[in-house]
Amino acid sequence: MSTEKTCRWCGDTFEPTHGNGNYCSTNCQGESKKARQKQRRDPIRRFIPILMRNHEIIDKVFGEGKLEINASEIEAYKLDISICRYINPPAEHAGKSMLDFGTYYLITDANFKTFKIYKHEADHTP
Repeated sequence: MSTEKTCRWCGDTFEPTHGNGNYCSTNCQGESKKARQKQRRDPIRRFIPILMRNHEIIDKVFGEGKLEINASEIEAYKLDISICRYINPPAEHAGKSMLDFGTYYLITDANFKTFKIYKHEADHTP
C-alpha cells in the first residue's frame, strides 16, 4: 500500500521512505530547518503582537470619532507607547513630540498628558 504525503516545505507530493517522513528531500528538510532557526532569532517577532494590539486600540478609538486621548486613557487602554517611533513633527507642531504607530500617529507636548490622534491619510492629517 502506497501512502503519499505532501512535503511540508515545497508542497510536492512524495512517497516517504519511512513512516514519519515529512519532507520530499534532505534539501527541503534543511531549508525548513534554516527558516525555523531564522524565525526564532528574529528580534522583531516578539513585538508584533504588541504592535498589532496598539493598532487595534488606536483604530477603535479613532473609529469612535475620538481625536484626543489623555494619559490616563492610554493607561486604561493599555496602549504601549514605549515601542512606537519618535519622529520630528511637522513645522506646525514644533516643540511637540510625534509618536508614529504606523497607520496612526499621536502628537503630544513635552508633559505627555494629552495626545492628538491623526491618521496617515491626506484627509486626516493636520
